[in-house]
Amino acid sequence: MRRSILKYLDKMPAAVSGCGGHNQTFAVACRLVLSFGLCPHEAMPYMRYYNQRCKPAWSERELAHKLADANKQGGIR
Repeated sequence: MRRSILKYLDKMPAAVSGCGGHNQTFAVACRLVLSFGLCPHEAMPYMRYYNQRCKPAWSERELAHKLADANKQGGIR
């Protein structure tokens, strides 16, 4: 895994259900796909890494869905 991405993820607050957890996790997914230029498949290990701190943790299916939605966003990659 790339150290720069791990450093970014370590600085991001954990997603907490009921406290904007969806938006926080989606923002991470968008950053991985749009800013770091990863395809959803490449971004999944990083999402799993981030997910370890989320309360409660997201399912694999939910993480994949967030990455797929992030991949649909426009913008420069």
